Amino acid sequence: MKQKPIQSQTTQILFQEPTQEEMYGKPRSIFADLCTFLLLLSLVIGLIAMLRSCADDTETQEVQAHAYNAQFSEKEHVEGVK
Repeated sequence: MKQKPIQSQTTQILFQEPTQEEMYGKPRSIFADLCTFLLLLSLVIGLIAMLRSCADDTETQEVQAHAYNAQFSEKEHVEGVK
């Protein structure tokens, strides 16, 4: 049993020289670069602000903990003297 060869339904693609845009790309937009820079700058500033805020909160909690512990050490000291 012989089968017929199936003929391709696609056409042959002819070679074309690349266009100027394909060779060198589009010229970069200064607006896109400026937006990217501003986005990165805002992220860095936000990160720094967040870290400083967390550090301030930690320092405040540490001071409160020392003051709280000092209350009990004073009471123990005063009760021990009686």
